[in-house]
Order: sequence, then structure tokens, then C-alpha cells
Amino acid sequence: MAETDTSDHPGVRIPPPFVYIGFFLLGLVLDRFVPIPASLPKIVAWPAGWIICVASLFFFTPAIQSFRASRTSMIPFRPASSLVTHGVYGITRNPMYFSLLLIYAGLSIFFNFWWPIVLAPALVVVMDRMVIAREEAYLMRRFGEEYRRYGERVRRWI
Repeated sequence: MAETDTSDHPGVRIPPPFVYIGFFLLGLVLDRFVPIPASLPKIVAWPAGWIICVASLFFFTPAIQSFRASRTSMIPFRPASSLVTHGVYGITRNPMYFSLLLIYAGLSIFFNFWWPIVLAPALVVVMDRMVIAREEAYLMRRFGEEYRRYGERVRRWI
């Protein structure tokens, strides 16, 4: 089998939302067999979880709008036609991944599942190495100096 050509796209193999879902499901399985006894009262967990999930929209929605306005693909299996650096992308280079992390944390708190929270640092490392590093290498090849300057100016996460 021939190796996938990553010259015209980042070469990300797994859709990023599936990485978050996979870690969350792993956390649920661990919670089932080795529960963490910590628990927040529903009066705290439910509003906190909702607030965190809603906060994710402040990153996700403008990120989608920026990609649409720039007429470039937000799917990491397709080539980028332009470099998006404005709006929320001036705060973080990965607002969609950050918003997914907020949803992940918000749902964990809402449902009082603590294993996903424990696994969150590993999730960030996997995203950083398996997704973001590939995307950044691709964007550097594709946009060169413009991307290098952007990367120096804007943090990867927040």
C-alpha cells in the first residue's frame, strides 16, 4: 500500500473530533470499572458544565465563520486555500480544538465523570503531536514565512 501524500494536505489520519470522543469514551469505561469517588452536587455541576460548554461557542462559532469568510477548508484532509489569522485566530491558532476541549471538560463536569478530566492532559498531548504538529508542518510548507510570523505572534492553544 502506498504512503499517503501529505504535500497537499496535513495528513491527519483521524478526524479531530473523534480523538476527543475516543478519550471521553475511554474515560467513561474507566469510570465504570475504576470510579473516582469525587462528586459535585448537581446544583454546582450542571450550571458549571453548561457554562463551560456555552463558552466553547465563543471560540467555535467565530472560527467557523472565519474559515467560511476566507473560503478555505476547515477539514484537515483537504488543502488550505488561505491562511486564516484574523478574528479568534488572533487569540489562538486552534480555536476549534480549544472549543472541543471546553465541551469535553464541560460534559465531564456536568455528568460528574472525572476520568475524562484526568485523561485531558493526555488528550492535549495526542492532539498536539498527532494533529496539530501535522497541520503546522503542512501550513509551514504551504504558507512559509507568513505562517512562521503568525506562529510567533499567536499561541497554539491560549
